[in-house]
Amino acid sequence: MKKLLLVLLTIIFHLFIMAQAPQLLNYQAIARDAGGHAITSQVVSLKFTILDSTANGIPVYQETNTATTNQFGLFTTAIGGGIPVIGTFSAINWGSGNKYLQVETDVSGGTNFINSGTAQLLSVPFALYAAASGNGTGPTGVTGPTGATGNTGLTGSMGGTGSAGATGATGSAGATGGTGITGATGATGVTGNTGATGSTGATGNTGATGNTGTNAILEFGAFFGMTAGPGNVGTNDYPATIAISSAGPSVAAGSAINFPRASAPAVGGIVINNPGAAQTNNTEFILPSVGTYRVTWHISVNEPAQWSLWINTAPTGGGGGLFNQLSTASGVPAQVGQATGTTQLVGDVIFQNTVAGSAIQIRNYASPSSITVTPMPGGTQAQAVVLIIQRLQ
Repeated sequence: MKKLLLVLLTIIFHLFIMAQAPQLLNYQAIARDAGGHAITSQVVSLKFTILDSTANGIPVYQETNTATTNQFGLFTTAIGGGIPVIGTFSAINWGSGNKYLQVETDVSGGTNFINSGTAQLLSVPFALYAAASGNGTGPTGVTGPTGATGNTGLTGSMGGTGSAGATGATGSAGATGGTGITGATGATGVTGNTGATGSTGATGNTGATGNTGTNAILEFGAFFGMTAGPGNVGTNDYPATIAISSAGPSVAAGSAINFPRASAPAVGGIVINNPGAAQTNNTEFILPSVGTYRVTWHISVNEPAQWSLWINTAPTGGGGGLFNQLSTASGVPAQVGQATGTTQLVGDVIFQNTVAGSAIQIRNYASPSSITVTPMPGGTQAQAVVLIIQRLQ
């Protein structure tokens, strides 16, 4: 909060020879803040009160005023030239006793006045006193002793007017002033102690089922097959010999692996395209959606071989038609092979399918010759080929 420090108070009374004296008193001071620094080039608000007899006497006059400080914080104004609040300046009786000046300030130019102090006016402004005293005629002197009766003289002129009577008693107190401006809100009090925990509310309704997580398997299909070799001539088996496919897109008959048996019901629409009689043409599988697929296969062979995943944007008319090879997908090779000897080749490919309804095949690609698929040990009903298709997202 800035305050007005009255480090210089000069009340200048002007002396006038003219009969009519101005009803004003000059007031000059320097405005400073709480640190003692001059408040420069700023409008300040002032409230002047002239008190009768004592520093706590009855206000005989009060006004509000404004002034602007200069570059040194100095300002000058005239008491009697502001807005009257109590009485009128011209009605002050300077000859009725001591007078005191109380100064209140708001250095921000508002109306939040702060009492800056009260001081006695040690010299009554005599020009104002003279103005209040009329024509200057003094009081009538003491009557002298009665002289001897003289001759009756001529009627003399009328004597001068006597002095003014004493000031009348102070009037009764005025009505109570209006309510002042509400003070600033006080600081927030300390937080009280936490109340006791309330009873547990009733259980809310069950929320709606959330969306399927991104790691769930959205589509699934699993297929397997067995060779129709000695001791195994079931109607759902297939010839053990797989023809060789030439390099590049191929339509070589018999070069795609047949997976004639479904090990579990398919989920999400993964189906065999145009299966042949007795499941002899289960070579082409439709991917119904756009998304990320994982294809895994296991094939048992006797000769050196290479198996490859092929994909086409649409199923072929009769299955096993013209396809394009998927050489790599997500950094995983789509081709697996072995150099020599009987073994089981395992392929595992993750790729992005960009066309709904595309189709895939597993083909004997670029092997040295036709390949003989033979069940691994486990009896005549052991699996020779397995295909698993999953859509991950």
